[in-house]
Amino acid sequence: MVPNQWGRPLHGIVNRGLQLFLIEEYGEEFWRELAVSLDQESGFEAMLMYDDEVTRRLMTSVARRLNCTRAEIWEGFGAFLTRSEYTASFWALLRFGGRDFSSFLASLEEVPGQVQLALPDFYLPPLKLLEPSPGQFELHFGAGLWGLGSIATGLLRAVAQECQISAQVELQNNGAQTHAGVQTEVVRITLQRTARPKSARRLGEAALHA
Repeated sequence: MVPNQWGRPLHGIVNRGLQLFLIEEYGEEFWRELAVSLDQESGFEAMLMYDDEVTRRLMTSVARRLNCTRAEIWEGFGAFLTRSEYTASFWALLRFGGRDFSSFLASLEEVPGQVQLALPDFYLPPLKLLEPSPGQFELHFGAGLWGLGSIATGLLRAVAQECQISAQVELQNNGAQTHAGVQTEVVRITLQRTARPKSARRLGEAALHA
């Protein structure tokens, strides 16, 4: 098996999640035609490891069929993670129990360790949350998972919307490199105050019991 650009094969749970997202969003027929074109008729197994190139071919083909960018697909996938019945346990793993959106953001730093405990073969790079000024946050990702910045962008937009928080969420640098040559991504979140936002805890419980 050929490892990806970070020296690790891609965990099948990502490809399986993409499959479920595409079926839910665009239908079974869309997926069947796509799978045949990629010689992937049997679909993806969540606990297998796949060459990074398999996912790249999948994303490129979807982007071509939908006439959109791969980043837009990743963002849609991120939003899917917040609403699908298939991902209720994902929210439990995230400990989606912050008292508000800001505390939910702070809890994201713990996610890589939680994922490592649940899925030892799945590598999620370190996350670091900075608050340069009140109401402005930067979520920094280390290298390790292709598309993670775009996934987080879509996920956080969806969470903010569900929490009834007015927030601008943008991926600032898609795969930029530091002076040391390390690939990083930064998602910037700017909050605006709204009255009586919903609790992230209640949203997590609703997703878990849907």
